[in-house]
Amino acid sequence: ISYASINFVIEKDSDIELISADNSEYGNNTIHMSHNVKLRYGDKIIKCDKLTVDLSKKSIEATGNINIEDENGNIVSADNINIKNKFHDGSLNNAMISMEDKSYMKSSHAEFIGNDEYAMNDVEYSPCYKCHFGDRLTWKIRSDKVTQKDGEICFKNAKLDFTSDIDYKKII
Repeated sequence: ISYASINFVIEKDSDIELISADNSEYGNNTIHMSHNVKLRYGDKIIKCDKLTVDLSKKSIEATGNINIEDENGNIVSADNINIKNKFHDGSLNNAMISMEDKSYMKSSHAEFIGNDEYAMNDVEYSPCYKCHFGDRLTWKIRSDKVTQKDGEICFKNAKLDFTSDIDYKKII
């Protein structure tokens, strides 16, 4: 199974660079940005509506139309993201990960710890980017929880889900 790395580890403040924002304010070691925000965060580009970087707490909060792209072409979108613990750990709500190989995974809530550990709830996954009928996937794996640690991925209570109202003879 291919998967996108959800690592957001930043070693130093200089790894965060504001590329553009319509509005930005700095005060008390906190940067508030809004409207068309674009930020380089290590090897990732974050685009969103609102973003706050607290340099004293070493945390980032982003909301609205979040789109994170890494150097490999993996794209993570989410409703909101919270990165904390010296820019090391965090969470995403309503996350969708589109991987460079065209597979995808989405989750109602994802937590990550550094480079090598994450847990996602209410997950859908499909490695089959060619398996579309109109705008719907013909099959996917649904799981209550997916965890990844030390390179091992575990799907809990996984079910194979086929879209039932499709004439599969037309696809083949």
